[in-house]
Amino acid sequence: MRLLRRGREMAMDCRRIREKIELFVLDGLSPEEKLQVTEHVRNCCTCREEVEQYRRLVGKIARGTQGEQLGEEEVLRLQAACRRAVREEIRRRARLRTLRNLVAALFLIATLGFVFRLSRVRKEPPPLMHESWSYRGVSAMPASPADQVVVSGTRLYLLRKKDGETCVAAVDIESGSELWRSQCKPLGYLAADADRVFCLTGGPGEEIYLTALGGDDGKVIWMVGGRSKRPVWGLCRPVVLQSALVCWTDGPEVRLFDSQTGRELWTVDLGEDGPLSRAVPDREGLFVAGRKNLYCLEARTGGELWRIDYGNGVFGRDRPLAAAWAGRVFVARKRPDFQAELVCIDARQRKILWRRPVPPVRFLLAALDGVFLRAAGIIALDRYTGHTLWRYPASGCGPLAVIEGLLHFADSTGTGRLLALDPRTGRKVWCIEGLRSCDVLKKSGTMGCIRTRDGAVHAFTIAARSFR
Repeated sequence: MRLLRRGREMAMDCRRIREKIELFVLDGLSPEEKLQVTEHVRNCCTCREEVEQYRRLVGKIARGTQGEQLGEEEVLRLQAACRRAVREEIRRRARLRTLRNLVAALFLIATLGFVFRLSRVRKEPPPLMHESWSYRGVSAMPASPADQVVVSGTRLYLLRKKDGETCVAAVDIESGSELWRSQCKPLGYLAADADRVFCLTGGPGEEIYLTALGGDDGKVIWMVGGRSKRPVWGLCRPVVLQSALVCWTDGPEVRLFDSQTGRELWTVDLGEDGPLSRAVPDREGLFVAGRKNLYCLEARTGGELWRIDYGNGVFGRDRPLAAAWAGRVFVARKRPDFQAELVCIDARQRKILWRRPVPPVRFLLAALDGVFLRAAGIIALDRYTGHTLWRYPASGCGPLAVIEGLLHFADSTGTGRLLALDPRTGRKVWCIEGLRSCDVLKKSGTMGCIRTRDGAVHAFTIAARSFR
C-alpha cells in the first residue's frame, strides 16, 4: 500500500511539473519553482527526458531565428508548437520502448519453450535399443584391459575362451555369425585396422610377440618378438596409426612397425625405470608418458622432439595414463599413497598449465571441452582450468567413450547398467538396466555391441534418437 501511495504521489508531481517545463526551459519560473522542478527532474527520468526535448527544440528555434525579434503572439504559438512536438516525440519513444519490450518478451518465451521441449526430448526413456543377437564363450576377466572387444568396419574381434584354450574370433556385427577363429594362442590386447587385427601372443621363455592376423581369415601375417620377457608391470595394447602403421610400447621402448609387413621402422629406448603409457597420436607427434617425463616423438623417425619433466615428487610404478585433445596433453600418475595426480601440458607452448590431485584413475578420456576420469565414479573436469564440472556416482573400472556427443560407460552397481550422459552437465540421457560389464559400448552403423561379465557379447539395433 505504501508503494502504491508513493506511486500515485509521484504521478501527481509529474503532472504538476510538466505544466511548468516550458517556463523552466525558458527561464521564466521563480527561484522556488525552479528549485522544485530541478529536484524533481533529478529523480524522474521521464520528466528529465521531456526537459531535454524542450531544450533541444528551443535551441533549434533560437538558431533558426537568430537576429530576429519575435512578438508576444509568435512566442505563444512557438510555445504551443514546442509542446506538441515534444509530446509527440515522447509518445513515439514510448511506442518504440513498448515494441522493444514486446519483442524481448516474445524471444524469451520462445527460448524457454525451446529449452523445455529439448529437455523433454533428452529425458525420453528407452526404447532406445533392442537386442539383435548374443555371442557366448567370450573371455571376461574383471578389471583387465586384455580382453576388451574391438570393432573395425562390420567385424567384431574378441577373445574366445573354451576348455582353457584361448583364441581370437571374428564375428559379423550385423548377424552375429562367427567368421573365423585363430590358430595362435593370444594373450589379448586387441587392436584392429581395416584389414588386420593385432594382438599380443606368448612365446618360449615367456617372450612376448606382437602378432598381426588377417581380417578375412584370421591367419598369421607376421610376428615380431619383444625385447624382453613379460614385464612385471603388465603388457600394453598396440595403437593403430594412420598410413598403415602400428605403434607398440614394449617395456621401456616405443616401437613403430609397418602394419602390412611387420617391418620395424624405428625403436626408441626412453630410459625410464617404470612402465610407459600407450602412445597417443596427435598433430604435434606421438606422446608417451613415463613416470618422470612426458615425451613427444616424431612419428616417422622416432626422434625426440621435446620432453617435459613433471617434477613434484615421487610416483609409483603403475603405468601412467595419457590422453590428448586440441593441443593439450593430460597425464594421470599414481602416487605411493594410493592417490593420483593429473597434469595438463600445453603441447604447443611446451609447458605445464595446471596440475591437481585426483583419486586413482582407471581410465582417462579427453574429448569436447572436458577431461573425463573413471575413478571413484565418473569425474568431469574443465580442460582449461582443471576445475571439477560434475561428478556421477558409478562403480566399475571399464573405459569411457564419447559416441555422437554422449558419454557412454558401464556401471557395475547392483545388477549393472549401461549409461549415456550429457558430457556438459553430467545429466543422465538414457540407461539400460541389467548389463554388468567392464567394457564400453562399441558402435558400427546402427549396431552397438558390449561384452558382459558372464562371457557374452550382446548386440543391439540402436534407434536414431538414442544419440540425439
